[in-house]
Amino acid sequence: MRKEIWIGLVLVRPQSTNEWIEQGIKGAYVHIAAMASNSEEYITEIKQILNDNDMYLGSVEEIGPYELKHTTRRDNKELRSLFEKAKKVGVPCWGTFHTFREETDSEKVIHRGHRK
Repeated sequence: MRKEIWIGLVLVRPQSTNEWIEQGIKGAYVHIAAMASNSEEYITEIKQILNDNDMYLGSVEEIGPYELKHTTRRDNKELRSLFEKAKKVGVPCWGTFHTFREETDSEKVIHRGHRK
């Protein structure tokens, strides 16, 4: 099967204090782009990057190949940027972390980045 850039909206949780999610934060929603040929491979890729950065996967929504997502919805600058970055560097990349302290808190934007 042909690999392509997949993007999903991922709920991440901190394993411990780390450079991406500050202390006291319960979790964050973030778009992550990764090379994959199917959803199972995408999830395997993002679990690894999250583990490498002291986070774990809570859930994944809106998962799919970027090209399909791009043609079925309005253009999104962050998704386009993630697609270009992941294509160029060849490793999973994430966008802006939208964090929360409690399950009902408003989101707080704290960081953009890619794999260590």
